[in-house]
Amino acid sequence: KTRFYVTNLYGSRGALGRTMENYFFLPRANVVFFDGRRFRVVARGLLLANGILYDRAHDRLYVTEVTGRRIRVYRVNPFSGDLVEERRIPLPFGPDNLALDATGRLWVAGHPNLLATARMMRDITKPAPSAVAVIDAPASPNPHVTLVYRDPGKEIPAASVAVPFQGSLLIGAVYGDHLLACPLPPPPEEGGTAGR
Repeated sequence: KTRFYVTNLYGSRGALGRTMENYFFLPRANVVFFDGRRFRVVARGLLLANGILYDRAHDRLYVTEVTGRRIRVYRVNPFSGDLVEERRIPLPFGPDNLALDATGRLWVAGHPNLLATARMMRDITKPAPSAVAVIDAPASPNPHVTLVYRDPGKEIPAASVAVPFQGSLLIGAVYGDHLLACPLPPPPEEGGTAGR
């Protein structure tokens, strides 16, 4: 039986409503669950819900909130698909997409300057900055956030995804024509930023 979660980036259907969600930080986005027969909303009131990742090992669902500059962590009921919010992990940028590595660390790429990203959407010649963070123990009560990459937009503008692969960190972008390969940083040390 096919079951999955998806995000609705916006709660508004029209262009004006979506613009208002962007600039006035209106929490209208949601998460929808498909149980094999029908769709139903299982989480509401998010700020531009975008990236979504299910951690099967811990029965947790991670959802990025771009304008909220955070990741919401939900406990998943494996039978009903219902979600219970456990915590919010604050970030120093607007998170886009997520990747989980073999050790259970959560990688997230995103946008330090959301206005610059919006400007680049209208004019590709005006690059927006990029950032990548890794979150150690994201399912625990005390996840640790470490910023591992930051770029003003010269190497890779408007990064949207970061994936560890064979000793490298591959970073992709919304409007990029290439991937950036960086040396994979070591596991984060104690003393990172804890979520709430």
